[in-house]
Amino acid sequence: MKTYQINISFADGDKAVINVTAENLEAAIEKIKNTSEFKVFAANKTVLSISHKIIPSDVVNPTDYILQPSEDKGFWVVTDKKNNVVVKFKEGSFNETQKATFLFNTNKTAVELATIMRKIGEWLSSNHSDLI
Repeated sequence: MKTYQINISFADGDKAVINVTAENLEAAIEKIKNTSEFKVFAANKTVLSISHKIIPSDVVNPTDYILQPSEDKGFWVVTDKKNNVVVKFKEGSFNETQKATFLFNTNKTAVELATIMRKIGEWLSSNHSDLI
């Protein structure tokens, strides 16, 4: 599995930049095309170009995360196994409701903490965009 950043330009000037994890580029593009969000966004638009780049595996490693429904209805919990962080969020409102808890004391810098949270968001966006 590779994580691709797909850049799609439309004739009306709109652009979509989407990170997606898939076996190959063709599967990544199909995965994007089949999301309801993309279908709505791209409806009646003409695609001018599609470009991509592969995101290095150290940026988002899919095996580092576990997603589970929370005991609280309508909420989800994602666990970053590598950094021992648990993030609880309301379905459909990740950015507004995310609450991170570190399982152990940490001496990480603010930049390291921000990187951890960014990677969790990228993983959710690539693998569970319907929940965020």
